[in-house]
Amino acid sequence: MREMKSDQRAIIVLAIVACLIVFGIVLFGGRGTTEPSSSVPEDTGVVESSVSLEVSDDLTSQAVTDAAPSNFDPNTVDSATLVALGLQPYQVHAWLRYRNAGGLFYEPQDIERLYTLSESDIKRLMPKVRIRAASHAKRNTYPHKRNYDVNSIQGNPSTTPRDTKTSRYEHKFETLTKVEVNTADTTLLKRIPGIGSYIARWIVERRDKLGGFYAVEQLLEVKHVEPSMLEWFSVDATQIHRTRLCDMTFAEMSRFPYIGYEKAKSISDYQRIYGPIVDAEQLRATRIFTDKELEKLQNYIF
Repeated sequence: MREMKSDQRAIIVLAIVACLIVFGIVLFGGRGTTEPSSSVPEDTGVVESSVSLEVSDDLTSQAVTDAAPSNFDPNTVDSATLVALGLQPYQVHAWLRYRNAGGLFYEPQDIERLYTLSESDIKRLMPKVRIRAASHAKRNTYPHKRNYDVNSIQGNPSTTPRDTKTSRYEHKFETLTKVEVNTADTTLLKRIPGIGSYIARWIVERRDKLGGFYAVEQLLEVKHVEPSMLEWFSVDATQIHRTRLCDMTFAEMSRFPYIGYEKAKSISDYQRIYGPIVDAEQLRATRIFTDKELEKLQNYIF
């Protein structure tokens, strides 16, 4: 009996040891075999993915650079060319939408109408613009009007209607012509080579804020006006609107280009303490303006 009990105990102990060995192999051996296999593909996949992205970006940028044209017509350029020129998708969309709405480009400066273009985009693209007259006619979407001849008195329209639509394109001066900047309107200003609708409007707006120009060099304060354009202008300084500084309100001084808000505040504070400023020497004594700024102001005040 004792021998049988001891044999049974031995069998039970062996069974327990065998179970523990199998459990340990399953628990620890499984981890050791699965971790390397799972980590290697993941690491390999990340490396391959990053390499493929880098190659793709390089090829894309190189393709865009190689495809960029030297010149283009804004009235006929397609979306692929605009992307090759470095524009973003939303800028391309706005460009095509402007054209589909009937918008035309008559001169390089007209691309400034596209509000999505930054100043750097305009400066970069404008030298590449080449507008062909044929593209104007191709994309002309304006309706034609009919004229009626003598038969129209009896209610019969003429059998040969003619187009009465006038071209929006302003013919440029072919020879050097002096334009008096203090009296010229935007239509006359646009006849100067290099000046389009936007620059002409900015010149007039600057003139209105100042009260007139006293020198052609002041035009360089207007955006996109180049020194080469100054030879087309003349200035009649008698057209300048002058006023007394002490008669100007705080709002008027703040809006004046050569004063601004901060200096207007200093002038108002000075006049409240010491009384009205009635001459240039009194204003110079306040040390609010430099000599160069005072030289400009003396053409408009006092």
